[in-house]
Amino acid sequence: METWVIIAIVIALLLFLALGTLAGASVLDNSGNSYSANSCAPSTNSCGVPKANSCSTVKECSGGARGNNGKLVLFYTTWCGYCQQIKPAWNKLQKAYPNWVVSVDGDTKGALKNKFGVRGYPSIYWCPKGLKHPEVAEDYTGERNYNSLLNFLNSKRV
Repeated sequence: METWVIIAIVIALLLFLALGTLAGASVLDNSGNSYSANSCAPSTNSCGVPKANSCSTVKECSGGARGNNGKLVLFYTTWCGYCQQIKPAWNKLQKAYPNWVVSVDGDTKGALKNKFGVRGYPSIYWCPKGLKHPEVAEDYTGERNYNSLLNFLNSKRV
């Protein structure tokens, strides 16, 4: 196959993917529910997580409310398909545990993302209360569904 044909196919594929995203193409979550990757309620930030449940500093990300011993922190971006897939489970967890679960937009909080050493999205960390060195926060490596996240959070809330 000639080089120009391969280049034309790659360009066509990239255009197709870009136009699908711009047009609000539907995304399926792990439960098979469909939602628009570009739609958000007015009370949410660009990833669809509640605005009140975000943090801007290491202290905010690790400072628990009274009785809390830390927080579960999600680093995400608006353009990440995997972030869109975890969104329904994460929103449910945030609603149930608003003082324990927070989100950080890696595009707008680049300095904080760098302090945690985030290299990919979505990234989830357990930040114990009083964390001074974010690079040693515990990296969550479990499944990205509500029950697994809830079980992990409950193991830390003890």
